[in-house]
Amino acid sequence: LSEIPMLKIQRNLIVLTALLGLLLFHPAMLFAQTGDGGTESLIHEAGVGSKAYGLGRAYVALANDPTGVFWNPAGLEYAPQVSFSLFHSPLLIDGASLDFLGFLYPTLNFGSIGIGFTRIGVNDIQYTDANNILGTSGADFTYSEIYIAYAKKLPFNITPGITFKVQRQSFSEENIDGSAFGLDFGLLYRPQFENALLRDLSLGVHYLNAVQPQVKAGPNPEDVATKLPFGLMKGIPVGLNGKMNILR
Repeated sequence: LSEIPMLKIQRNLIVLTALLGLLLFHPAMLFAQTGDGGTESLIHEAGVGSKAYGLGRAYVALANDPTGVFWNPAGLEYAPQVSFSLFHSPLLIDGASLDFLGFLYPTLNFGSIGIGFTRIGVNDIQYTDANNILGTSGADFTYSEIYIAYAKKLPFNITPGITFKVQRQSFSEENIDGSAFGLDFGLLYRPQFENALLRDLSLGVHYLNAVQPQVKAGPNPEDVATKLPFGLMKGIPVGLNGKMNILR
């Protein structure tokens, strides 16, 4: 090997080792906070996108479609073309469903932009008033998020991404309606190794609720927990031109 390719390999190994070390030596950052840290978002408990569902929600190291605004905004930069996504899923509760709408626009030199909207709705909720009298009509509950995301490839094969989001909750019967904004950050690292064993690796990190939305849909604001999920992907050649991705 010549000197330049050897330096490139060493640089890739150093960056990959540093990122993996950061995650391995700070395992507490990988889990949602509890207590004062906030509660898990209803939307993120469910997840969005049929592709992500098919991969068992292990999508942080890929996320190269409009659902990247949700899973990891850094993945938007690896989308091959302009794309549009619709997703609908009924939930276990009667009258409840989850919907996602997303659009992704990659540019040649100025990064990639994604926008999206996720909504959980529960219709015809039976309720009682302060006098324990059953309401004459069902109430509706809505939990939604709007996303505006951006990602841009940087030197050393590192791609950061950011998602600005607005979270909203409403309950029709009590005239409860609150909204707040938050920020998510994402990172993808895809080293360019020539070795077949190390080629087509991708390491993804998603800092969810780095700036926590504090929705005040009642007397007190509700904090949403921060999380730092990460994922690893390895591409394996299949046939002459095919490739299979293994994600963890």
